[in-house]
Amino acid sequence: MSFSIPPEIKNQIMTLATCTQSAAAIHLTISQVVHPCMEKLLYQNIIIHGQEDANRFLQCLYWRLMPVEFAHKSVKALFLVGSIEPSTVIEIISLCSGLISLHLTLRNNQFAMDVSSLWRILDVLPLKSLVLTLNMQFEPFLSVAHTFTHLSHFEVNRNHFLGLPREMLDSIQPLTHLCAVLSPHFADPDAVAHLISNARLRLIAFRVEDSHIDVEEFLEENSICDRRIVLLPAELPV
Repeated sequence: MSFSIPPEIKNQIMTLATCTQSAAAIHLTISQVVHPCMEKLLYQNIIIHGQEDANRFLQCLYWRLMPVEFAHKSVKALFLVGSIEPSTVIEIISLCSGLISLHLTLRNNQFAMDVSSLWRILDVLPLKSLVLTLNMQFEPFLSVAHTFTHLSHFEVNRNHFLGLPREMLDSIQPLTHLCAVLSPHFADPDAVAHLISNARLRLIAFRVEDSHIDVEEFLEENSICDRRIVLLPAELPV
């Protein structure tokens, strides 16, 4: 007695059998049967290093008949790293409008002059996780931008972020995980204490360049003690 396996079961089997994106890329051209599943795995999380990678990614998308629809449905997590032109950053994020996770670690400073174009794009994304490591002012947008409405995970890597209390973070109801740079030389103890006072936060991670002993002394001297605090290295893995 023969029977056919439903497509959704086939997809689950292939997903379990393919543990990495590199494996998905290898299996992509095996047959038309496995192609849709492998393609979904391949594009679900995209990591782009530099302008050359960005251009290649856009070229691959535009070869498709419906690039906008494909990018919206397929790409759910996007990592943009290195030196990428602001216009290219905007174009890629605009295409990947279904993102729930976005990681921006950019070396150029052009968004420092005018960040409004970036925020207009971010504001329409259904983001739940956002990492910002770039030279830009975003604090004025905390109270008005839709970007932060559904965030559960937020990381910002600027030495001066904890230089002032950030009351606007209290208004982000879903926020449970926060990561920021803690430097004893720049941090305001009141700003750190205010952060700790947010009962909704389940994890408060501090990236540190100073020795852990110096950071621990800073926290102890200011009576800041909380089991949710985790110290992380300054370098961000990608």
